Formats: sequence, C-alpha cells, structure tokens
Amino acid sequence: ENPYYYIFKHAFLVLGNAAEHETTGMFDGAPVEKYADTIVNDLFDLKVENIETEAALVMNVWMAVVNQLFQVLAECRAQDKEFSMAALDKAAALWIGAQQEEGSNDL
Repeated sequence: ENPYYYIFKHAFLVLGNAAEHETTGMFDGAPVEKYADTIVNDLFDLKVENIETEAALVMNVWMAVVNQLFQVLAECRAQDKEFSMAALDKAAALWIGAQQEEGSNDL
C-alpha cells in the first residue's frame, strides 16, 4: 500500500478533530477516507462556476501523481530501472498535462 495516502488521510483526520471537533475517524461529517469526495461536495455550496469540477480533477490527478511517485521509489528499491522510469514518466505526464507549451504554466 501507498503510505502517502495515509499522510493525506491523517492530515484530514487531525483537521476534523482539531478544527471541527469531529469524532475520531470523521472529517466534515463523513469518514476521513472520503476526504476528497467531502471537499468536492462542499465546493458545490460555494456557487462558484466549475470550482467543484476543477477540485475533483486536481485532487484525482494529484493522488495519481503521488501514487506514481511512490511507484518510482518502490521500483528503485527493487532496482528495476525500466519500471521506475516508466512510473516517473507517468507522474510527469499527469502533472504537466496535454498540449502545454514548453516553459509555460498555461494550458
């Protein structure tokens, strides 16, 4: 399992307990394991055009990037250069995206 998932989960667990006085294991009224879904659903209430869509995209892509970076470490430890580099390529491709001009932060 990817330990980075537990870092995110723990951060939202602490936030739920300390800031929102939730019972242990909860974040914003839902199980902490559903933190991404909880945040995206909360954004619907803000009535900001497309914010929930962008948040869902960003959170899913970020989780996929972190997972690929963990795979880089795992494959590196296993001394599998081919799979390690493939995972790094996937992480970079997810983060950079498609149709981005070299050196630009714009899509």
